[in-house]
Amino acid sequence: MERKKRSSYDIIYDILVTCKPGVKKTRLMYNANLSFEVLKKYVDVLVEKQLILKKDEKFFVTEKGMKFLDILRTFREKKKELDEISSKLKELI
Repeated sequence: MERKKRSSYDIIYDILVTCKPGVKKTRLMYNANLSFEVLKKYVDVLVEKQLILKKDEKFFVTEKGMKFLDILRTFREKKKELDEISSKLKELI
């Protein structure tokens, strides 16, 4: 099976979902399947954008982050639908 590279939105989605209950950096790294360097880059941006916050060595999703997560979830659903339609079109050509 071919492994596709995750988009930035996919990585952000995985980080936000993992942070919902509150999580330490190491657990976040493993659950989001990221290297330490990549995780640090994303975490720094997400904290700066106030989508997650660090409290007592754990990361949590903010209210703004939850709104972003909801929009991302919708985006992923629509993208999947469009990918399926695109696949059907290619079958007919």
